[in-house]
Amino acid sequence: MSAHKKGFTLIELLVVIAIIAILSVIGFTVFTNVQKSARDAKRRSDIDAISKALEIYKSQNGVYPPGAGWCSTMWNDVYPQVRNALAPFFSGGQTPGDPTKQGTQGDYWYYSDGTGYELLVSLETVPQGTQTSSCQGYLWTNVYNLKVTNQQ
Repeated sequence: MSAHKKGFTLIELLVVIAIIAILSVIGFTVFTNVQKSARDAKRRSDIDAISKALEIYKSQNGVYPPGAGWCSTMWNDVYPQVRNALAPFFSGGQTPGDPTKQGTQGDYWYYSDGTGYELLVSLETVPQGTQTSSCQGYLWTNVYNLKVTNQQ
């Protein structure tokens, strides 16, 4: 009489564990990329909203809110006066901020001398590169990869 034991062999268990691990890695990678794309979509939307608010501000005041000279920097923490000037043009009076920074500091930059402006943002899904800002021709290396400006 032969006794057949019910259960899985070690090889079968290892194959199942390997398949689950591969599927988990693929799922995590896809999920991470979707999150990055969603944050970039918010950044693009924020920059568009800030640009529109700047144009409304200029139409009411004749100038753009100036930074500390043409080369003021971080949108969220270095020059809050600009954010405060634009706050009435956003719902709830809150200016947008980078989604990964929770509004305390961010990867948005604002440059203005009152007659023109540049908004700069660092996107996660676009390759970084070297670009020139109007801020005294300064080369920003691996800092931002999207620039919105009213300059020609």
